Amino acid sequence: MNTGTILILVSLVLSLVSLYFLARGAAGNAMAKTTARRLFYLSGVSITFAVILLFFAFISHSFQFNYVYNYSSRDLPLAYLVAGFWAGQEGTFLLWVFILYILGFFIIRSNDRDECLVMSIITVSQIFLLLVLVIYSPFRYLWQAHPEQFAPGSIPPDGAGLNPLLQDPWMVAHPPVLFLGYAAATIPFAYAIAALLRNDFSTWIARSYRWTLFTMTTLGIGIFLGGYWAYKVLGWGGYWGWDPVEIAAFLPWLSGTAFLHSVMIQEKRGMFKRWNMVLVIVTYALVIFGTFLTRSGVLSSVHAFAQSAIGPLFFGFIGITFIASLALLLHRWKDLTSAGQLNSMLSREALFLRINLLFMLILLVCLWGLIFPIVSELFTGQKATFGPPWYERITGPL
Repeated sequence: MNTGTILILVSLVLSLVSLYFLARGAAGNAMAKTTARRLFYLSGVSITFAVILLFFAFISHSFQFNYVYNYSSRDLPLAYLVAGFWAGQEGTFLLWVFILYILGFFIIRSNDRDECLVMSIITVSQIFLLLVLVIYSPFRYLWQAHPEQFAPGSIPPDGAGLNPLLQDPWMVAHPPVLFLGYAAATIPFAYAIAALLRNDFSTWIARSYRWTLFTMTTLGIGIFLGGYWAYKVLGWGGYWGWDPVEIAAFLPWLSGTAFLHSVMIQEKRGMFKRWNMVLVIVTYALVIFGTFLTRSGVLSSVHAFAQSAIGPLFFGFIGITFIASLALLLHRWKDLTSAGQLNSMLSREALFLRINLLFMLILLVCLWGLIFPIVSELFTGQKATFGPPWYERITGPL
């Protein structure tokens, strides 16, 4: 075990202990809250050193690491050596968990009244990603990944290089911005779960609204950058090709945008409380679901990664978080009663609701088109897919 993997493991252990003290802090123990903060900072320092170490490994051509060998070579410019950090699965997960630590730091600095509960949800997400990184470390040695090709201790003179399609300036910007949006989606979800646990729905929307705006802005910019990149490199003849991975990123944007608008009605009229809870839970679930689809290898896409054992871990995490969230929502269902009601189908509130339903109809159509190849393979043994004309014909009128 090398230094990088040890740093990730230390961060995982500290996060687990921090979760214990966060639970005690949520129960009102001030000392536990302080301890949880300190443990979070230590865990963040550990993962920061791991990030620095992986960046240095790319820049210094440390080809003894399987991840560095697969996504870099000596002839790459510095910008693409840096971009190699998030060119593969392990690097993107390390980037994701690092962003979560930064966002968690701002939550602590805000001294929110539900800090311990919100940080608990963030920490659970971090623990899952750190567990994946311990199992599939970006610091795994080349001879451990390919014992049949490389003798222990052998270091090849050069790496396999970066895919030519990824050697583009947008590769430097698109993945970090998109994963910033993915990571930020955890914050509104955490506030919603904290409100359900507290059974207090009076202020969670106001306290999380800026985070919701930030999430949807960064996710939207990330999708836009990816669309422009695909238009430039792949020559699809347009900025959107209805590629499965594009759709996987589009789904949480649809539900998140619906949530962003309907929460305004909850703030002003006390309506749509249940609907907003459903939307924020669905948005977070779709972020993880999209990651599962692109990382498991079940989709045929120019963007998707190869077949991977990471997929089942994400599928399990989706199942646990989604079922637990829905169970908590159903438990509080009677408490989420609207203060107002629709007085007219021509009212502003009714129009907002119709627009929300349109967003969700587009989401369902896209989701069905996305999972149809998986469903068809399960029932017929053949993987059938829908092409761009099908999506345009169905979503166009919507």
